[in-house]
Amino acid sequence: MTLLHEETLARYQELLPSEFMEYVIFGTLRDHMYTVYTVINVYTKIVLSLPSTIDLRLTYVPNTVLQIPTELREIMRNIQLCAVEAYNLMQIDIPRDSDSIEHVILQFVNNLRQPIETIDRWAAAIEGDIVMKSWVLHGLRDKTPSQVASEIRQYMFDTNQVLLFAQAYALWWSRKSPRLT
Repeated sequence: MTLLHEETLARYQELLPSEFMEYVIFGTLRDHMYTVYTVINVYTKIVLSLPSTIDLRLTYVPNTVLQIPTELREIMRNIQLCAVEAYNLMQIDIPRDSDSIEHVILQFVNNLRQPIETIDRWAAAIEGDIVMKSWVLHGLRDKTPSQVASEIRQYMFDTNQVLLFAQAYALWWSRKSPRLT
């Protein structure tokens, strides 16, 4: 993956930051976040509509203060809220003609990273739970909640790769640009 990342960065290095914003942030990343938003909303609606999920609970959620069983439905709602937050961040009109657009890119990446990491943490809790690995959700083509969470985590991994790429570009460009010294 590192070689691919370096090749992709090399291909886009000659783009001006405003062009990078247009092609990568408001092109590739926005399209990807729309897909993530849609997938998570569909999964959440299905999980909430299935009678079998009413009493389905995770036995342990890492990194929480209260170590009590947590409802799958509640976790899916939290994941959905974070997906909405991330998607809404993609809709904000960011000034594309700023003198320090590299800083705008970095700020944008930092803002988007928080809901993405939260989604990944919740999905990891579902993915790793023993009950979630064995409970079959017939309304989801017989997937388990763990399999749904694994799919969501793959989307988060892909999103994070674009964010890391955008961050690397912005840092590279800011070092290249003499006006930032």
